[in-house]
Amino acid sequence: MDNDTQGMHEISEGLLACGVTSFLPTTLTSSRKDLTNVAKMLGEVKEQVTGAKIQGIYFEGPFFYRRT
Repeated sequence: MDNDTQGMHEISEGLLACGVTSFLPTTLTSSRKDLTNVAKMLGEVKEQVTGAKIQGIYFEGPFFYRRT
């Protein structure tokens, strides 16, 4: 999982070349800080990609619960 804007553009173009029109970038289990940084990058690049469109983000767990 790279926080790479240029890579996201390349993925978007590559997917469109294969007939994919939209996709959900998927994270790996990582630290909250890394996930936040990736989410910010995807939010910024979402409207810039010219290939397959980014429809959202698929976060791979386990950070969606609060310990009590």
